[in-house]
Amino acid sequence: CIGGTTVSGTSLLAHAVGINTFVTGGIGGVHRGGEISMDISADLFELHSTPITVVSAGIKSILDIPKTLEVLETLGVCVLTYSSSLESPFPAFFSSQSRSRAPYNVGCPKEIAKMMKVQRELALNSGMLVGVPIAQEHEVPEVESAIREAIQEMEDFGIQGKEVTPFLLSKVTQLTKGDSLEANLALIRNNADVGSRIAKEYAMLSSRSIDLPLSIKKNSPIVVGGAAVDLIAQFLSLSSPWMPPLTKGRCNAFRRSWAEYRSGPLSATPPPILCIHNLTDNAHISVVEGKSTATYCVITMRWVKSRYSPQMIERLVFDDAPLIVLDGNIPLATVEAIKKKALEGRVPVLFEPTDVHKAHKPFSNLETASSITYISPNERELEFILKKYDLNLGERINYCIDLSQEILCYVQVIVVTLAENGVLVIRRGSSSSDPFLSIMTHRVLSSSGAGDCFIAGFAASLLKTRGHQDMAVGLGMQAAIQSLNAVSAVPQSFEALDWDFSANGIHYL
Repeated sequence: CIGGTTVSGTSLLAHAVGINTFVTGGIGGVHRGGEISMDISADLFELHSTPITVVSAGIKSILDIPKTLEVLETLGVCVLTYSSSLESPFPAFFSSQSRSRAPYNVGCPKEIAKMMKVQRELALNSGMLVGVPIAQEHEVPEVESAIREAIQEMEDFGIQGKEVTPFLLSKVTQLTKGDSLEANLALIRNNADVGSRIAKEYAMLSSRSIDLPLSIKKNSPIVVGGAAVDLIAQFLSLSSPWMPPLTKGRCNAFRRSWAEYRSGPLSATPPPILCIHNLTDNAHISVVEGKSTATYCVITMRWVKSRYSPQMIERLVFDDAPLIVLDGNIPLATVEAIKKKALEGRVPVLFEPTDVHKAHKPFSNLETASSITYISPNERELEFILKKYDLNLGERINYCIDLSQEILCYVQVIVVTLAENGVLVIRRGSSSSDPFLSIMTHRVLSSSGAGDCFIAGFAASLLKTRGHQDMAVGLGMQAAIQSLNAVSAVPQSFEALDWDFSANGIHYL
């Protein structure tokens, strides 16, 4: 014998695995005479505490529909009738009409999906019940008299508790000579049609912004990364190999970009989870004005491995963070620890690869790869992740979109930086070409740091715009342009950002 779960059980399981909509025949509720027996289904209380949308033909006809609607209202559950007519009553399972009305009537799947999205953004923990009327040709007119007869027989036999609902449904099927069973199958098919359309609309809305209440959480995002210093050498003359160069030191890392950005137009202050070495001790150094000194350059980020340990990550509290940002400089074991913490706390993660040889880290363990919400590789890093070869410029966009399908099984959004060609946003579940933004700037003083500033602006904008990806990309591009227009990798200060992207040389193709 194969059993099934109740609406309350299914709601709990569906929410635990990230399903936001499910279809059933009818939900449980207050039994007839419930004011005496206090027989009330757990379905109502689970809808009160679980943010999920249940699509059904209303409340089972064997129950007290008016009292059930009253309880749902008391519990703060949003109830609506799937109808464009404001006069349509709430459905009664085997009948398209009951004697009660729902607080709302909505006949458009897209509008219901919008209601769901707003409910999630407000971080409301209650669910939503959508009552879909059964088609008139499948209604069972005699079902009410059959229910009354079944209830009387139930009382005569003294049936109570969990045996009540199975007995009543079986008896009603018997008294209606199978008509109620046929109606049940018809309404399930109808509910599935409506529910799938609502789920599709919600998925399309969610593909443009991640379904997480970023704006509600008051705590700061967590940023884990390394900071490095670029030494830029500009030779004054090429006539002699011994001619001393003019050397400038510049801090160039995502974490520093974010630190500068936090006091800018999209103020956001992350916790200081940053490892940086004290490069020099100037206490006993005599500085000769106008002269440079010899420099021995070693390029390494290996010291980060000894600083960022999984044990350090275990001591951090991630649950209340609206976003976790990490870069590829973090050791693989530490990346895994962060991914596990993110999955446990259901916190979105933004990963910045920083280098082709580090871009693969989130995908070394595919069991936890789904913890990554955003990833921002450039073309070479994306190709390295996928272990593919280069293509001509004209084929890049379609190539990236096609190959990214392999990663979208785990990551929801891929932001591919294409150097002077702009940014390509690839989303899971997107059925059309996504916006491709191009930088139109004629003043490029330095390209170093532009990618770091873009991802810092993108991440900060996600928090400010409640996860609106297109807006975040546009604002991140403006931060990158300001970096291109500055000699230093990170501008001394960020100018105010303009919501009119075209005014800043950014446009959709």
